[in-house]
Amino acid sequence: MSHAILPAQASDLQELTALQFLAFAPDPSHGIFYPGLPSDSRVQARAAEKLLKQWRSTEGMRIVKCVERRTSFPSEGMREEGERDERIVGFAYLVVHATERTEAEWRVPPVVDSCSTEGRQDVAAQKIKVAFASMRWRLWAGQPHVAVGIIAVLPSCQRRGIGAQLVEWCVSVCEATGLPGYLTASPSGIGLYTRFGFRRVGEVVVKAEEWGGGENLVSVGMVHGRAPGEREVEREEGVIGV
Repeated sequence: MSHAILPAQASDLQELTALQFLAFAPDPSHGIFYPGLPSDSRVQARAAEKLLKQWRSTEGMRIVKCVERRTSFPSEGMREEGERDERIVGFAYLVVHATERTEAEWRVPPVVDSCSTEGRQDVAAQKIKVAFASMRWRLWAGQPHVAVGIIAVLPSCQRRGIGAQLVEWCVSVCEATGLPGYLTASPSGIGLYTRFGFRRVGEVVVKAEEWGGGENLVSVGMVHGRAPGEREVEREEGVIGV
């Protein structure tokens, strides 16, 4: 098997969304924004539409896919019926904020555009978005940077270096643009990002009673390079909660 990082196409988005649902199925916060089973085709279709809309309307947004290619096949090199030469096993997207933005541009109240969420789930999703936005605003305040959105790998293909390749691509964008990078990570992902030069700068904590779950949701803010607002976040002990 070999792997390649390639630009994604609009025609890939449905497959990328299905991959995202599988990769983040264990994450409670993902279920808040995308309620339903990971295999729910209606929710996945809505999520794919949302991603396409975001891609078309966001300047500097880039999406890549990691493609796994088969170099050999069983039965003396003959493919079995329906077997593909390649498949998408991971993807990532980010936004390059190349120029300084005014406060009116960057301090935009987060809006929940979830996929068919109702009632308390909308409230929970809003609380999570506000907590994430608060961390981002304090760190960057409209200064240029690369904001990493999602890095996802098929569960069956994890721990094979694919996530590392996608993180390496994100770092390459930071280096090519000369900009610092930012992402929020689950506690389990800190080790991977640290290997590529990201540093922990704070936490976003949404308490269990605030979102109706059985545990606190914790996401760690990480920076590649340096963010202008790091000292402010450090003075507040690095934790932003709701």
